Amino acid sequence: MMKKRLFFFILCLNVYYQAFTQDKNSEIKLAENYYRKASDFNNRFQWDSAAIFYQNSAEIFKKYSIWKNFVIAKTFASGAFLQKSDFKNVKISLDTAEHIALKNLGEKNEMLTFIYKFRGQYFFLNSNLDSSIYFFEKAKQLRIEISGEKNKFLPELYNALGNAHSGKGNFQIALNFYLKDIALSEELFGRNSSNLAATYNNIAVIYNNKGEYDVALEYFNKALSITKQQNGENHPNTATLYYGIGDIFQKKGEFDVAMEYFMKSLTIRKQIFNENHPLIADNYISVGQIYKEKKEFSQATQYFSQALDILEKIFGKEHSNLIPVLTNLAQVYQNQKKNSEAIEFYQKALNISQEENLRTADIYNNIGAFYFSQKNFDEALKNYFVALKIYEKIAGNKTPLTTVANLNIANIFYQRKNVEEALKYFQNALISNVKDFSSQDVSQNPTIKNYYLPQILLKTLQGKAMLWTQKSISENGNIQALQNALQIYLSCDTLISHIRKATTSKNDKLLVGEMASLVYENAVESCKLLYFLTKEKKYIEQAFYFSEKNKAESLLEAVAAADAQKFAGIPDSLLEAEKKLKEKIAGCEKEIATLADETLEPFLRSQLFDLNRQYENLISKMEKEFPSYFALKYQSKSATISQLQTLLDDKTAIRSYFLADSLLTIFTISKNEIRMDTSQRVKNLPLKIAHFRRAIVSGKSKDVKQYQADAFYLYQYLFPVPLSAEIKNLIIIPDDVLGMIPFESLLTDEHSGNWKEFKKYPYLIKQFCISYSYSANLLYQSAKNISKTQYLTDFLSLAPIFDSIETVYDDMEVSSLPASESEILSITENFKSKNLKTDHFLRREANESFAKSGVLRNYRFLHFATHGFVNIAKPELSGLILARNDTLNDGILYTNELYNLQLNSDLVILSACETGLGKISKGEGIIGISRALLFAGTKNIIVSLWSVADESTSDLMIKFYSNLLTNYSEKLNFAEFLHLAKLKIIEEEKYAAPFYWSPFILIGK
Repeated sequence: MMKKRLFFFILCLNVYYQAFTQDKNSEIKLAENYYRKASDFNNRFQWDSAAIFYQNSAEIFKKYSIWKNFVIAKTFASGAFLQKSDFKNVKISLDTAEHIALKNLGEKNEMLTFIYKFRGQYFFLNSNLDSSIYFFEKAKQLRIEISGEKNKFLPELYNALGNAHSGKGNFQIALNFYLKDIALSEELFGRNSSNLAATYNNIAVIYNNKGEYDVALEYFNKALSITKQQNGENHPNTATLYYGIGDIFQKKGEFDVAMEYFMKSLTIRKQIFNENHPLIADNYISVGQIYKEKKEFSQATQYFSQALDILEKIFGKEHSNLIPVLTNLAQVYQNQKKNSEAIEFYQKALNISQEENLRTADIYNNIGAFYFSQKNFDEALKNYFVALKIYEKIAGNKTPLTTVANLNIANIFYQRKNVEEALKYFQNALISNVKDFSSQDVSQNPTIKNYYLPQILLKTLQGKAMLWTQKSISENGNIQALQNALQIYLSCDTLISHIRKATTSKNDKLLVGEMASLVYENAVESCKLLYFLTKEKKYIEQAFYFSEKNKAESLLEAVAAADAQKFAGIPDSLLEAEKKLKEKIAGCEKEIATLADETLEPFLRSQLFDLNRQYENLISKMEKEFPSYFALKYQSKSATISQLQTLLDDKTAIRSYFLADSLLTIFTISKNEIRMDTSQRVKNLPLKIAHFRRAIVSGKSKDVKQYQADAFYLYQYLFPVPLSAEIKNLIIIPDDVLGMIPFESLLTDEHSGNWKEFKKYPYLIKQFCISYSYSANLLYQSAKNISKTQYLTDFLSLAPIFDSIETVYDDMEVSSLPASESEILSITENFKSKNLKTDHFLRREANESFAKSGVLRNYRFLHFATHGFVNIAKPELSGLILARNDTLNDGILYTNELYNLQLNSDLVILSACETGLGKISKGEGIIGISRALLFAGTKNIIVSLWSVADESTSDLMIKFYSNLLTNYSEKLNFAEFLHLAKLKIIEEEKYAAPFYWSPFILIGK
């Protein structure tokens, strides 16, 4: 990982000036006026003007040989040049000021302390830390000689010395200086001074570099509180703090939150500094790194190139400050397989590295990663060892830096199947990463606490577990080695829970799922090996546990948090405030995602930043003041096999699929047993499923044969062993791309009759009534939390119909849905015939503002008969199209807005196209509209897996409701009602082809 330079606080240039003569002619008065103007410009961060007026005042003082005033003006002109990163003029001004000061004011005048301080800052910003320390020490010693141990200028020098030692990795020396600064600042200036804020910031930087992120955040927030109180929001020091906090979230893997902080910092800095400033470059590097982590390499390259352009203009092309951006560009090229460009940039970085420091170690570490990606393990190992040696020499062996280096070396030995050496370095990585763990015994593992880098700890534990599994296989089934692996995977599971709990952004939680998926995949394989070796049933149950932890965990967590609010006794005023904030956040996200005018984006992102911080503070307040809310929110545990079996009768089974690289594992849970089967993974499975779906929806006779072949092939793959004849109901829990398959349309045999006689096809639906769930844990949680709904109005339907041939919404053409009107009216009349309360809204009344008004929470059944659309790349831009009735709403109920609906319904039916689709996220499943509605509070949902036909959909819905109303009660079997409706459709032949009836699936029970 290439570290960025963390710039420190911009301390106020103390306005130091006094006149030494009472005989002031008009020119001297003009010089003093220039000086005051310069100071005013300086305090308003207008450093170009400040430099000019300081220089003008100095020239007049020089004319009249008022040397002290001349030195003051010239010195602070250098400070203005320093803020501009105009290092050439910094040096010229300081050389002139020092020469005149020594010649005319003597060797012990206080102006030399300012000159030495600015020299120290000049060398610090140019990464010459030894020279920086030398001049800061000279300034400090001279200031003590002149003014004593307790003077107002000394804390700033302690701070500066701390910064320089921190930059060298001398963290304890730096902390000692900062503590001196704090003690003296509190005595001289009080507990809320800008000096203290600067020191708190710099202490935070040290703890950030040491990997103690919680402590770092504590100090950053202390500094932020003082800084905003003293200086407000649009101040360079506020920007520095936002930048530092963003850096922490980036290291913790919370990229969305980090991006918010970096962009907020960048917005402030752009208002203060000119474009060609190293602080602006820092922000560009940080933003580029996030895009790099997200594998959005085009955007990453754009930001890195902007940073490089700025830094080259300021420092030239051979300066060590270019190292971070050069290395990051090399990594981008490496990830894009542009190897010659990558090694060229790595070599450039190495060539300009001036000394053996942490930056040099970073370069060697990243060059090692490059050779590792090329499978040149000898070169990789050589570079990793150089990096490790430097890291240990400078930072010791209990730091994130040595952790990463040890892990990299372990991975090479793992690839070489050198088990002993790999175990040794995995163990070293654990020792480096966990504060209170030091055992060299490879059979020992740390408890999951007091660690620096959680993601790196997870990778280390995973690598060690995989090594034990490899050892077991090579030793013909060493059971102890597999049990060692299993214990480590259980620790990984605990760590993943810690990471999930600490992650706030929805998108970042999805990234956690992706990161965890490989861990759980390997854990399942180890459990399967243990079962095959021992035949102990507990290992099947453990494999099932890991497989389910790899499914929709962030959705389960979100649903638990929403439920916790209902039962924790939180006042309505707080809940209403939380609801309004979520709506504002969703609205802001929607504006950013659909923005046409890019000039508005910085304003909107700043607004979103403020809203998210308000929301975080509100949730923190609720967790602290209502302990039951915190307990309920985080108490969710995985359902056991026996708990799941309580949901099942003799005719029902849960069928859970786990898709790994090589094998499909299938768990079948019935009332009295659990069974595990496997199938070899189909080559190009996503493509196979895409062909299957395309064959169903094409409507062309030539594709029917393709459908027949694919439907039977996939059935054999997904049902390699027949189920018990007693089982009539299946709850399918798909995994990954399997969520795109309507299982009901699979064929249990080869169809040999007339291809047009669709009603005679051996569909799986003829054997089983099928429903779906995102995970067994979600299924159990939903069943456990069933609430009474008698108090709700029975039925609400919305159908905008779109009478005109087409309406345009954000460049989308929307066709008329005439059959939806008859569908709604027919269903409504059926409800009324049973003396049930209903409401329906058609055309303009079926609008977005009504849907978002809060009234939907009052209905037991919600029916949307409209168009839906899916954005696979950006699931947040998927949505339902309603009528537009005001200027505040665009008529589209986007996914982020669906999350905020606060439903109590037993069932939501989306009689619309593709509402069951979305982006497939590894470890989470399909991210889209259906997921949002489950989060919003509905217990069950019927959605579609492709674009549906208007009339056949209407027919299916009417039949479904007819079944529901015939058997109307508090507890309803929606799966059975949909199953019967589909069978009826097939029997009537007109819509017997699976295109018409199979896309609609029930998610729930």
